[in-house]
Amino acid sequence: MAAKPFTLFDQFGRAVQWGSNVQYVSAVPTDKRKTIADLNRDTHRSLTNFGLRVLTNCSRWLFSNIPELRGAVREMANLSVGTLIPQFEGQDQAWGDRALELLQESDRILDLRGWPFDGDSLNTLMVKLQVVDGRFGIILTESDNGWPYIQIIRGHRFRSPNYVDGIITEAESQFKGMSIISGTIVNEQGTVQGYRIYQDPLFSQDFVEYSASDCILGYIPDFSDELTGIPPIASGAFKWLD
Repeated sequence: MAAKPFTLFDQFGRAVQWGSNVQYVSAVPTDKRKTIADLNRDTHRSLTNFGLRVLTNCSRWLFSNIPELRGAVREMANLSVGTLIPQFEGQDQAWGDRALELLQESDRILDLRGWPFDGDSLNTLMVKLQVVDGRFGIILTESDNGWPYIQIIRGHRFRSPNYVDGIITEAESQFKGMSIISGTIVNEQGTVQGYRIYQDPLFSQDFVEYSASDCILGYIPDFSDELTGIPPIASGAFKWLD
């Protein structure tokens, strides 16, 4: 007969033995060190939209003025991206030849601005933007005759009204009543519904709102509740600047 399982918790779900912080020194509050703010909150509660602007500004300055950092980011981007060489292995060779032609042509003129923003350069730019800006936008658009294009938007244009997150109140907005956090518009469950992009974030209040089906915010989240990208370079901004 098997032994009975060992009791770890009482009938109220509490640990039978009381605990302490003896194993982790940093878990014990102390006034001997600099006080750390309470970060037990959602990501957007610990970094405001204006704070994100400050981080982006620091990150761009560091990239522009520290050659070693600039070179490292460029090398990272160059090593992360390879040339796209599509190959067809199906039976309908005529269809495959046409598909390869369209893929190569699309890669050559992927961005609506044209050369030099082909597929390879855009992939390289996306890596740089994620490292320096923390995020970038991609608008899915097309030419007058229906040819599909993408348009890259830098992250600083995505913001909330006056850099303050809250509820959208503009009557003309298709997302009225939803929350906007650093330019990302979400419903009550936190599902992204759209984005707000400003014409000139410094001097203009004019903006355009895009549905999440027409615009993509590219970033690598570090946390499950992160709705916009945070510049990774900026985490060591003070050490670099000092």
